[in-house]
Amino acid sequence: MEGAKTGENTRTRFWPKPSQRLANQRATITIPALWDGCAQLYNDPAASGTACQLLRGKAGYFIALNLTAGDRWLNKRLENTQAALLIKRLRSASYPLLLLGGPEDALYTDWLSAETGCPVLPPVALDVFAAVIGHLKAIITADTLALHLAIAQRIPSVSFFVPTSAAEINTLGTGIKIISESPDYCSYRGNADNSSITAARLFEAVRKLLQAR
Repeated sequence: MEGAKTGENTRTRFWPKPSQRLANQRATITIPALWDGCAQLYNDPAASGTACQLLRGKAGYFIALNLTAGDRWLNKRLENTQAALLIKRLRSASYPLLLLGGPEDALYTDWLSAETGCPVLPPVALDVFAAVIGHLKAIITADTLALHLAIAQRIPSVSFFVPTSAAEINTLGTGIKIISESPDYCSYRGNADNSSITAARLFEAVRKLLQAR
């Protein structure tokens, strides 16, 4: 992957930045319907084609990391040191990785990319983001939209929960949930302790998830 200068940061650019038209287009994701009693996502077929191009035609190949949740819930994110350690451990085990995040996550993802060499997908339209997730092998994610999009498309996930409730999320048999061991877990507080969400716990969960499939 080629590094591209972005201000003072070095960002490992996974693929050329999409056009402004693509970035600004309205998402065409429909409300999930029920199929055999479970949610099923219907997306724009054109978004799937764009996602395939972004992933270089490697559907079912990458493990994505969506480790932060914007500016509102900073304690949902995996702490920087643990995030870098997780990526390094996954890369040493030869897992193909891809960082995901929105514009508000750029400082976090750019730092991780520079620190670990992990490629990062630039922000894309919502329907394309959903399609990218639908073409993954698996995803490691905080309690975010990315998790719900993965569940709706039956993409295996390892998710982690600190201020919010893991019991409210049904992965429909597709994922492993890592729960904070701190006393203020599920307190919905902006300063809930996330120190028990570690690279070691997440790495072991990924290993178990992929061994079971």
